[in-house]
Amino acid sequence: MVELFTFPAAPGPKATEWPGTPIGTGNAITEAKSPTAVRDNVIDRIEGRRDELVSAGVEHVVRRAGTGPVWIRDAIIHGVRVRLITDSPHLQEFWTANWYDPEGWRRLTELTPPYAPRIVVYALSGVADQPEAVYYSRRTDTIILFNTSYYDQLRGSVLGAVGHVLAEDYGIHTLRGACAAQRGRGVLYLGPTGIGKSTLAYGFLSRGADARVYSDDWVHVRYTLAMRDGRRIVPFEIRPTNGRVMRGHRVYRWLEEHRGASGQVRGLDLGSAEIEVPVAALDLAKPIEAYAYPAEKASYARTGLIAGVPRLAAGLLRARFENVPDVAPERLDTRAAELDNLADAVLRAAADAGEGAPWTVESELGASRDDVRRWLARLTAFDGARAILDVAAYPLAGHVVTHPMEGIPVSALMLVRHDPLDRTILQALPVETFVARVLIGRAADGACEIAYNPDRAVDTAAERAAVERLEADVTPSDQGGQSFYREFRRQPAVPETLAQEFEFLRLLHQAARCYDLNAILALDPNVRDLPEAVARTAALTVYMMETSDRSARASLDDYRKILTAVAPPP
Repeated sequence: MVELFTFPAAPGPKATEWPGTPIGTGNAITEAKSPTAVRDNVIDRIEGRRDELVSAGVEHVVRRAGTGPVWIRDAIIHGVRVRLITDSPHLQEFWTANWYDPEGWRRLTELTPPYAPRIVVYALSGVADQPEAVYYSRRTDTIILFNTSYYDQLRGSVLGAVGHVLAEDYGIHTLRGACAAQRGRGVLYLGPTGIGKSTLAYGFLSRGADARVYSDDWVHVRYTLAMRDGRRIVPFEIRPTNGRVMRGHRVYRWLEEHRGASGQVRGLDLGSAEIEVPVAALDLAKPIEAYAYPAEKASYARTGLIAGVPRLAAGLLRARFENVPDVAPERLDTRAAELDNLADAVLRAAADAGEGAPWTVESELGASRDDVRRWLARLTAFDGARAILDVAAYPLAGHVVTHPMEGIPVSALMLVRHDPLDRTILQALPVETFVARVLIGRAADGACEIAYNPDRAVDTAAERAAVERLEADVTPSDQGGQSFYREFRRQPAVPETLAQEFEFLRLLHQAARCYDLNAILALDPNVRDLPEAVARTAALTVYMMETSDRSARASLDDYRKILTAVAPPP
C-alpha cells in the first residue's frame, strides 16, 4: 500500500525533533507523534522516586551545559504559575506561544501573578538510561517528561496538573471540552477524543458577528453562588461555626446539607478578587451559575479542522506547525474530489471576508489553485498534525477569546456522540444519564476515558477499577445511568479524584441545560458538505441555548423545523 504522506527523515538516531518542509511560520517534526507508552501519575507511591527522576534530569542539564541551550519559561495558567525547564527548541517555542508569561498576564488582567511556581516541569531530550516517558508527582506538583518533543504530551500533562491545583484549592473545574458563545450565552461541547468538539466550536463562528470561541479543547469552569447583595461568589472554603473546615468541591455539598448553619465563606468574585462573607450572606434559593474561561492564550489545534471550518484558513496561513507531512503531487489523485471541494470552500470563505481583507489565500500561497490544493492536502493528510493558530488573523480576530479572565455564563451543554444508526440528533439528558456517561467516558469503539479526559492528573488505574466495580453492581438494563448514579452516591470507597469529578458534573448539570448531541447532520442528503453540517449544528445549538423547552428534541427527519425558528446569522 502506498503511503499518502511522508515525513523528512530524522538527522540522527537519537533526534527527538527536526525541521519539516516549510509551511506557515515553521514546521517541527517530532519523533514521538502520540502520547508516550510510559505514563506514571503515581510515582509518589515509591519513596524517593520523584527525587531520583529529577536528579536524572538535573544531571542531564549539567552535562549539556556549554553544548546547547536550556530554557526556563514561566507561564500563568488561570492564576497558577507553572515553570518549564527544557532543552527542546520546539517545546519552548510552542509553550511561549500557547501561554501568557507573568508580565503578559499582569498587563492583561491587572492581577498580580504568584511569585513562585506552583508546578515545575522538566521536559528533556536525550536523557541517558531513561525511556520515552512522562511522570507526575501529585505530592510535589512536579512533571517530568523524558525523550519526547511532542507538544501535546507536555500541554496535556500541564493542564491536567493545573486542573488538580484549581480543583483542590478553589473548586474550579477543568474540562477537556470546547466552548463557544453568542449573545452573551455560552455552550460547552463534551465528548470522546476526536469526536469533533473543536470543529463544532469553531463552526459556531458561522453564527455571525457576535459569535465567539472561548476554547476548542480545554476550559476552566467556575460554579458560582448568588449573594444577597447581587454579587456572585465562587466558594472555595467554608469555616463553619461548628465543624471542620471544607475546601474545594466539598463546599457545595456542605452548603446543600447544612441550610441555616452559620460560619464564614471564602471565595472569588467574577473578577478573581478574594472575598470573605458570612454563610448567611449567600442566597441559596437562587440557582448555581457556571462560568467558562479560556484555558490558553492561543489555540493548539488539529490542522484537519479546516475540513469542517474553512474560515480557519486565516489562522492557519501563518501558524506555527507540528508534524505537517509532505504529500507528493502524484498522491493527490486519490483525494482529488475531496480536495477540490475543500479548495472551493476555502476560497469562498476568503471571498466572504470581503474586499480589503489584509490577506488572501492566493497572496499567501500563490495564485495557482493547485497551490491551494497542495496546502490543504498537507494540512488534512495526517490526523496528528497540529498548529498554534494565529487567532489574531483576520477574520478570526475578535471572535476567538484570548483574555484569560473573560468568562461567559454557560447556558447549555452538548454531550457529543456520532451514531449513524440512531436518527435522534438532540434530546435532553437527565442528571443520572449525563453524569454516568461522562464519568464512564465510553467512546463508540468501546474505549474508556474517564470524564472524556485522558490527561487528568489522577491514578487512572484506581479510578478505572472503581468505575468497573460500579458498573458490575448496577442492573444490566441501566441504559439511563440511574443505577450507576445511585450506586456511586452510596459508595464511600471511590478515589477522591473520582468523587470530585462526580460532584463537579452534578453541579454542571444544575447550572446548564444538558443535551445529547448526535453529530450526524452530514448524513442529511440535503446537506452539501461538512462545513454546512457544522453550521446547521451550530444553529441547532443556538436554539437549545435559548429555548425554555427543556424537553426539546430533534431527529434527522424533523430538525429543519427547528432551524426555521433560529434567527439567521447577520
